[in-house]
Parts: sequence; structure tokens; C-alpha cells
Amino acid sequence: MPVMNATGAVLLAGGSGFIGRAVARVLERQGVCFETPERHSGIDLCDWESVQELDGMEAMVHVAGQASAPLSWEAPHSFYRENPLITLNLLELARLRNARLILGSSYVYGVPKYLPDDEAHPVNPSNPYMASTFMAEQLCAAYARDFGVPVIALRIFNAFGPGQRGDFLIPTVIEGVRAARYSCAIRTHAAISSMSTTLPKRWWPLSDCRARVLL
Repeated sequence: MPVMNATGAVLLAGGSGFIGRAVARVLERQGVCFETPERHSGIDLCDWESVQELDGMEAMVHVAGQASAPLSWEAPHSFYRENPLITLNLLELARLRNARLILGSSYVYGVPKYLPDDEAHPVNPSNPYMASTFMAEQLCAAYARDFGVPVIALRIFNAFGPGQRGDFLIPTVIEGVRAARYSCAIRTHAAISSMSTTLPKRWWPLSDCRARVLL
């Protein structure tokens, strides 16, 4: 059942993030009741004692956690801790509340063996961010297999749109062009240098990401 057709509340994990804010705007416009648990509101998604207090949801949209390949090299512990742990806590909550979960994952194939790649392509994470998101996917597969939790995992990669952080590729290029600093538009910054030049360059407009999450 599409999230938009949920008769109960929706839990939106990561509602203050880039994709989460876009999802929240659509849920608000459509009059869907939803909750966005955040640390500043007293809910730590990494803490099971905190998460298990949440109730009343029919569906969960999980776009929370760490999301940066370059930063994952600098702080691997936080990526390997937060991304799987938040997912585990939400899966357990979904099991206990008979809810379904939509996971916003990422590209997990590493350097492609063929192009265009597809879901049958071998998984080969090439940085801690990829690896941590694939760990989250594996937890989803285990809960679906062992407990029948309905789960959908979306491998979203190279999303772009209004409100994106300025250190991502497309905002960097746009800012450089606007300022007539063409060298800024073509320089290799941290996000590019962390990727092989053979990685497929696919771009997801924010509107497409939002639509797929809400299917």
C-alpha cells in the first residue's frame, strides 16, 4: 500500500534531512498524519530505549543516518554505528507495531563490472558509507525473511534539488557558474575525488526521490 494511502500515522525518520524535508512537505500537503522523531525532541534513533516508546504508526519512511562518502573515510565509526543501528531499531519497532518500512539506501555496487548496472549487479561497497548502507539493507532482508516485516529498500544515489548542502557536486557547480568562477565549476572537490571515474553518473531529481519513497 502506498505511504500516501496509509490510514494510520507515518513515522518519518530523518525528516530534517534533504530528502526527508521533501517527503514531509508532501505529507503535509496531503494531510497525512506523520511524526518526525529527532534528537532535539528527545528521541535518539540510535537508542532502543528511546525508539521503543514510539507508537501508533502504520508505515515508516527511513531516510535518517549519515550520508557522505568523503566523510565516511574521516569518521568511519559513526557511519558503521549509526546507519545499521538506526535501521535495526526501526525494524524492531516495525516488527512490534506491525508496521512496514521504506528504507532510503544508496549505491552499493562499487566500480561497475558492466553498464548500465542493475539490481543483479554484484554488490561491492567501495567506501564505509556504501558498506554501512548495505549492512542496513541486509538487516532489512533478515527481518523480512525471519519475521515477515514488509520492507522496501530504495537505492538512491546522486540525488539533487532545492535545499541540498553546498558541498555536494551540483550545488558546487552551480555556485561556481553563478559567481563566474569557472574553475570552481570544474575543480575536483572531496565528493568527486572519493569516487572512481568509472562510477556511473546517474542523477535523481529530488522530486523523483520523493515520489518513489511515497509509492
